[in-house]
Amino acid sequence: VLKAGVLNVLKVAAIEDGHLGIRFVGVAPGIVFTPMTTFINNETGEQAIPGVTPLGRVVSIEEVVAAVSFLISDACYETGFVLPVTGGALLTRALLPHELMPG
Repeated sequence: VLKAGVLNVLKVAAIEDGHLGIRFVGVAPGIVFTPMTTFINNETGEQAIPGVTPLGRVVSIEEVVAAVSFLISDACYETGFVLPVTGGALLTRALLPHELMPG
């Protein structure tokens, strides 16, 4: 629900304030191994992720940074949307908690 709310706020803001030249965009990264995700950064998680991610691995921090860099650059002429950076994970199914954490 929260994600839908954020997306709708972006869309409404883009419609209402687009004439001011302000762009409203967001980034929705997939699974990224960071210090906050150490509970899934393990052998179990690493084995499960290729099965639900068409590109076969987690998203790197550098890939998220590249997406954000594009969105804030003059090359991006978009507003009112969220750019997924997931390696195609949105095309399949979500991982269940037991698939990420050792038994």
